[in-house]
Amino acid sequence: MALKAASVKCNIGGRVKTLYKCSKCKRMLVRQSMEVNHIVPVGSLKSYADLPGFCERLFVEDISLLEVVCKECHSAITSEQRKKV
Repeated sequence: MALKAASVKCNIGGRVKTLYKCSKCKRMLVRQSMEVNHIVPVGSLKSYADLPGFCERLFVEDISLLEVVCKECHSAITSEQRKKV
């Protein structure tokens, strides 16, 4: 659902193509270059006790808790979040 909301149909050279807008860098890219990021970090599974919270954050239905970003931006976001832990 988040990907669909970030998609734009473009006419390029007479062909209709779907591009997606990165919510961070604002570039328009093909689907293969995009990923969905959880705004609230899902976290990690370090023990069995982490499982319920992990699943709750992983499987969200509210798309306002997700953002569509390019792979480069997602990598930078994840790296920054890992530094904080």
